[in-house]
Amino acid sequence: TPSFISDAAAKGLADGETFYTWQKGIPPLRQALARYYARHFGKTFAEEEFIVTGSGMHAIQLAIDAIAGSGDEVIYLSPAWPNFAAAAGVAGAVPVPVVLD
Repeated sequence: TPSFISDAAAKGLADGETFYTWQKGIPPLRQALARYYARHFGKTFAEEEFIVTGSGMHAIQLAIDAIAGSGDEVIYLSPAWPNFAAAAGVAGAVPVPVVLD
């Protein structure tokens, strides 16, 4: 692990930053994302328009929850990471694999 990461983690622990994170992501990070998009792409977004998830699985679950509901079919390519099908099941949807040869 690069030292800037482990140093930041140690500092966070020493500063008492051991609580659950903000649901939409840490505000300074969301502000930085808004500045990044403005600077690099000329697009203006408010920090409230960004959601930073704690993991890739959380992002996948949020996306499936947003588009699928109970009884809906969620089509995915297979073989795939098994959590795709599991996320559909958690949403009450029916995972439907499309098997690739």
